[in-house]
Amino acid sequence: MSYTVRCNDCNARGPHVIIENRGHRMKEKEREKIALKAKTEAIEKWNGLRMKLRDESPTRLTKKIML
Repeated sequence: MSYTVRCNDCNARGPHVIIENRGHRMKEKEREKIALKAKTEAIEKWNGLRMKLRDESPTRLTKKIML
């Protein structure tokens, strides 16, 4: 899966998070900190979903039964 959408605030690709756009009122460092936090949360959530899907796949279940 390829992602071409980029977040306006954090310029992230992949698991996409929309950060509340506060414009130029926020300091750049503060914006980057919020963007990084949201990005890491999204990636963790994405990885969790992928692991969950992988664990529930039929081949995985048959392997567990065979063992």
